[in-house]
Amino acid sequence: MRLQLVHRLMLVVGCALVPVSLLQAWSTLELESRQVDATRAEALRLLALIEDRQAATIAGVRQILTVLRQTKVVIERDWDGCQDLLDRLAEELPAHLDIHVTDDRGVVRCATEVPLVGLDAAEREPLVAALGGARFAVGSHVVARTGGGPALPLAVPIRDRVTGAVVGVVAALLATHSLGALGVDEPLPPNATLTVADRTGTILARIPDVGGLTGARLPDDLMTLALQGDGGARELRDLDGTTRLVAFSPVGGGPTNLFVPVGLDQAGALSAIRRARLLTLLPLAVAAIGSVLLALWLGRQYVRAPAAHLAVVALGGFGGARVGRRERRGVRPIGH
Repeated sequence: MRLQLVHRLMLVVGCALVPVSLLQAWSTLELESRQVDATRAEALRLLALIEDRQAATIAGVRQILTVLRQTKVVIERDWDGCQDLLDRLAEELPAHLDIHVTDDRGVVRCATEVPLVGLDAAEREPLVAALGGARFAVGSHVVARTGGGPALPLAVPIRDRVTGAVVGVVAALLATHSLGALGVDEPLPPNATLTVADRTGTILARIPDVGGLTGARLPDDLMTLALQGDGGARELRDLDGTTRLVAFSPVGGGPTNLFVPVGLDQAGALSAIRRARLLTLLPLAVAAIGSVLLALWLGRQYVRAPAAHLAVVALGGFGGARVGRRERRGVRPIGH
């Protein structure tokens, strides 16, 4: 019975601590869930913002190409006049953009980069599409002949005003090592990453820059995301080996033909919450252990000892009453 009283006291202490512990654990788990949702929403927001800026960049390049094909020197194939125009235009264009004009065979006749004049570019993907009549063609990764860096080719056809036949191409090379060309005008959040790849899986750019990745192929898990039908966000291993929450839209799913996965360090954000949860639950655990020890001490001091004393007194009193009855009957206890 004495042990049962102590156990009951410990049970009371436990019942008081368990709801507080459960409430604290639920609160931190809820905070962790909200952080996961916030990270996902932020990754998707960054992805949409960068894709919109890239679309605006490409739309601006397309507008320049469209205007150029309507100029008199291009329509009349006045290559000297065309070169003079592009020489003057080169001073106004951003450094990450080069433009050239070809004839109907794909040979460059005038260009903002003069060394390109005379180059046979007919086999380049967007020129093939534009010479075939495509209204606007976006190609795959190429290496710029002048700067040597990765570039994205774009092209529009030049049509004869009378026959409508394609008589040339106005093309551009958009240097993808430039942050402006990638649509990144502001620094990314800490521990965030941005990868730009073309539809073949060739990496055009990476922020932050990791040596040796430009021109390489996407790993299989990212390539699977690039080719699947729907976009979204998924936790996976990024190019640098770090596990991140990666927001993506597949090739053809966004406003461009590029694959642009954006990664955020979800684990880093959650680790702070988990550390806070540990620091919160640790005092509760210490308090629970202390309460149990205190209950044991209080049970020993104020339950066991008094109960044992009462038992001794009660048994002693019970024995004395029996002796008294025996003496009154004339029977002495043994030893008397």
